[in-house]
Amino acid sequence: MNQKRVALLSCLLPLALLSWSCDKETHPRCASGETLCRGTCIPEEEGCPDEDGGERPVVCDKGFHRCDNACIPETDTDLCGVSCTPCFDHYNGVDLAGEAVCESGACGVRCVEGYHACVQGCCPDLERLDAIALTESRSCALADDSIWCWGYNTYRLVGESVWYQYTGNILVPMRMASLPAKGAALALSAAHGCALAAGKVYCWGEDDLEPQEYGEGKVLASPIQGLSGAVTAIAVGTRHSCAIDAGALFCWGSNEYGQLGDGTEEYRKFPEKVVDLPPSVTALALGGQHTCAIASGDVYCWGYGASGRVGQSTEGDAHFPRPMLVPGLSHGATALAAGSGHTCAIVDGAVLCWGGGAFGSLGNGGTNDSAVPVVVHGLSAGATALAASGAGAQSCAIVSGGAWCWGVASGSGASGDGLVPAPVPGLETGVTAIAVASSSSCALVSGRSWCWGDNQCGQLGDGTTEGRERPVPLLSP
Repeated sequence: MNQKRVALLSCLLPLALLSWSCDKETHPRCASGETLCRGTCIPEEEGCPDEDGGERPVVCDKGFHRCDNACIPETDTDLCGVSCTPCFDHYNGVDLAGEAVCESGACGVRCVEGYHACVQGCCPDLERLDAIALTESRSCALADDSIWCWGYNTYRLVGESVWYQYTGNILVPMRMASLPAKGAALALSAAHGCALAAGKVYCWGEDDLEPQEYGEGKVLASPIQGLSGAVTAIAVGTRHSCAIDAGALFCWGSNEYGQLGDGTEEYRKFPEKVVDLPPSVTALALGGQHTCAIASGDVYCWGYGASGRVGQSTEGDAHFPRPMLVPGLSHGATALAAGSGHTCAIVDGAVLCWGGGAFGSLGNGGTNDSAVPVVVHGLSAGATALAASGAGAQSCAIVSGGAWCWGVASGSGASGDGLVPAPVPGLETGVTAIAVASSSSCALVSGRSWCWGDNQCGQLGDGTTEGRERPVPLLSP
C-alpha cells in the first residue's frame, strides 16, 4: 500500500484510534452475519475485543468491511477520500488538504462517542472544551489534547501544515495542532500562543526577535526549556510569556519595560525567575507590557507603569523591572486579569480594578485613571473568575455563575454605555470560563463555547463574519 493511501485512510479514523496497521488484501471478506477481527471472521454478536479486552468502537455500514479500526468498501480498490463522493468544499469552497474529501459519513466510518464525521476524518464535537482564548481576530480552544482555532491566521501560527498554508478567514474551527497529553491551559496574543499539558509548556508563533520553534506534523515544539515540568499556570502578553513552575514564577521574551521582572530590561529567550516575590505564586496575569501575580495572597505588579496599571502613581512611561506590592488591596486575592492599560483582581469575592480608566475599563462609572484599586460597580461579592483584553479596555467577570462585562465599545454584548458592568444576555448562569478580546468575547457553559461581539474575521466561530450582539454557539467543523 503506498504512503498516500495510508495517509488518507489514517485521517479518516477517530482521533483516539490512529495507531493501526493493515493491508486489506491479506484479509478475507466476511459472510453475512460475521465481522472481521484481526484478519479472522467471527460472529457479529461476539464483537472484536481490543488488546485490553475493550470493545472496538468502529462499526461498518453495509457494503463495507472492517480493516482494524477502519471501514473499507468491499468492491472499491481505491481508498475513501479518493473515490468517495459527494465531496465537500470546506472553508470558503477550498479544500485545504489538497485532496477530495468526503462530507458526513466518511465512507462508512462511524465515529466513537464524542466525535462526528467531518472532512478531516472524525472530529470532536467541540461541546466539551477544556479552555478557550481570544485575540483581536482569532480564537482558539482546547479539546482534550487538541488545539482548535478559527478566525484570521495573522501570523501563520504554525501547527498542522494546512493551518500554516492558509492565511484567510477560517469561519469554523480547524484542528491546529495536537499536544502530547491532555491540555490544561491555553493563552494567546496576536503574535504567539502557549499551551500547558502535563506540566510542560509548548509555544508557537513569534516573539520579539525571532519565530518560536515549532514541531513538524501534528505536535507542537518541544517543551520550553528552563522549566521543571511542574507548571500549573501560563499567560502571555504582547510579546512575553510567563509560567508558574513549582510555585515560582518564570518569564521570557520581550523585556523593554521590565515586564519579565528579573530586575533588567534585557530580552530573554529562555525563562528567568522573577525576583523579589514571596513564595507560593498562585495566579498571574499579563497585559501588553506589564505583568502581575498573586504571591502568598498579595498582588504584585511590574513592567510598564503608565496610567497606574502596576498600582504605582507615576507620570509618563515609568518602568518597574522588579515586582512592586499593589497598595490598597486586602490580603487574600484569588484571581487576576490584565488589560492593555489596566489590571483587575478578585479579593473576598469583590472585583477591584486600577490603571487606565479611559473607555470605562475600571468599571466604576468614570473614565479617570487610578493607581489605587477601585471596586467595580455592583461587583462587590460573588465573583469567581476574571478576564481582560490584553489589547483593549474590555473586562468581564463570572459572578454567581453569570457573565458580566464592561468597557466602552468593547463588544461585550451587554446593554448600557460600558462604564459599569452589565449582564450578558443568555449567560446568566452556568458559566465556568470566560475569555476577552478588545471587541469580542467567549464563555464556556457546560464545556460549550458561546461567543459574541465583532466577527469580521470569523473569530466567533459561527460560520459567518456577522457581528453578534448576543452569544452564539461555536459550530463544529
